[in-house]
Amino acid sequence: MKKPRISQQYSTCLFFITLQTFETPRTLCIRMKLLPLVLLLPTFFLLTLTEVAKDLNDWKKNCKDFFFHNPRNPDDIIIPTIFQGPQYKMICQLWKGKYRFATLYDTQKRIPVYSASRYIKKQKTKRRSIWKFEPQGQ
Repeated sequence: MKKPRISQQYSTCLFFITLQTFETPRTLCIRMKLLPLVLLLPTFFLLTLTEVAKDLNDWKKNCKDFFFHNPRNPDDIIIPTIFQGPQYKMICQLWKGKYRFATLYDTQKRIPVYSASRYIKKQKTKRRSIWKFEPQGQ
């Protein structure tokens, strides 16, 4: 059996290694351009912090702005029907010091069952006179 022969060449990648053996000739190309992106990606997740609520009262307290207020009791809010089971987690998402989203998350299916946010219109907008249409929709 021959020993692997390693040769370095420069190509479109910054680092290009050709690894050849008797059985399987293969080319391994490591794209160093993606390295800064991979290293910076975790920092974007630090901008949004999540807080899993311990119980329903904790979720009501932190995420009360995302639900309807009860007309019979102004101190209480109306929340959607909560599914029973340990796989459902109630999450309040904090961004820039304020709670922005309320989410009910299913950990078994890995999907949000309910998600809420508030929309605040900051400026008056006009309807555009020119419309764009999808060609397949006509």
